Amino acid sequence: MVIHTMYNMNKRQRQAQQLLESEDAVIRMEERLFKVRSLSNPVLNHYVTKTGHGLTCTCDDHQKSKSDCSHIHVVLKSLKINKFDDFEPFRIMEMIEHILCPKCRSGDKIKWGINDAAIDNNQDYRCKDCGRKFTPKFGFERMRYKPENITLALDMYCSNMSYRKISNTFMGIGIDVSHTAVMKWVKKYSQMITPYVDGIMPRVGEWFRADEVWIRVKGKKMYLFACMDDDTRFWISYTMEITKKIKNANALFEMVKKLTGKSPRYIITDGHSPYKKSSKQVFGKDTEHIFHIHLKGDMNNNMMERLNRFIRDREINYMGLKTMDSPALELLRIWYNFVRPHMGLGKKTPAEMAWINVTGRNKWKTLIQNASLNKATV
Repeated sequence: MVIHTMYNMNKRQRQAQQLLESEDAVIRMEERLFKVRSLSNPVLNHYVTKTGHGLTCTCDDHQKSKSDCSHIHVVLKSLKINKFDDFEPFRIMEMIEHILCPKCRSGDKIKWGINDAAIDNNQDYRCKDCGRKFTPKFGFERMRYKPENITLALDMYCSNMSYRKISNTFMGIGIDVSHTAVMKWVKKYSQMITPYVDGIMPRVGEWFRADEVWIRVKGKKMYLFACMDDDTRFWISYTMEITKKIKNANALFEMVKKLTGKSPRYIITDGHSPYKKSSKQVFGKDTEHIFHIHLKGDMNNNMMERLNRFIRDREINYMGLKTMDSPALELLRIWYNFVRPHMGLGKKTPAEMAWINVTGRNKWKTLIQNASLNKATV
């Protein structure tokens, strides 16, 4: 019996990183077929295929465990950083048919009774590799409520409903959910999804926009610096600052450069002086800073102002924030980019415009499941 421990999952991740750093380790043979060189035997190749339910590999590790091997990891990493430089979107796949052990991520399991403790009685399983008994709520392990109820609560919160209003809404349909439970869900899943989506590089254009807006956090005035892509309206990043100095603008632009892997050709801001110096320091002299904006014509910052208004409209939900790095703001950015259809983009999300597709009707669930799997392999 092979025991797939979390150490083994970390080992696969390290092997994938080693392969990624070597030359010609992964080659795209066809649209859905990749050839990956074996790390232990350089003359041996394994083949990774894209299917409707994710990636499969010909190696013994994947065939036995049904979980992501090092070869699948290196293909995923290559797709995330746009290594193949093509026009096929990166897909965050729905994983509702994947029933994996939460301990070892093996797919080799048998049915093992009914879970009576949960609010919704689910089929239990027992892993044949490690012996772990589990309920298949991938990404929602140890949660008493249905994934659909949790994701609905996240969506309502981002739609500007307070914790107590969400709790009262659930009470009205016979589901006993406390406001503190909703608060914990916001924190838990924001912290889970953020590292995953930030690791996927969006395909953005050459025009970025930046601006700052003040909001009150625990009754104090704070400045939220934000940056978005002009072509896709993808909200790239933000920082919460106490002042509006060059170092504050630098923090935003450095994060933007890290997440997009590039410097823009143009950066549009208002006339706030730190932006000009900061754009040169972080993006370099090849980036042209446009700060003479007008209310009419093409040279305006109306898109950024609409994002500011979008944030300010939800300020009432931030009154209880105790820290500047609150998970509530990250959850809002995820919702804006990956979940909420944008009327100005033909009801597509900014992520779709940036060639990142989240499949499935419940995009929250798809993001959580993939983030959970990514968390286990880091």
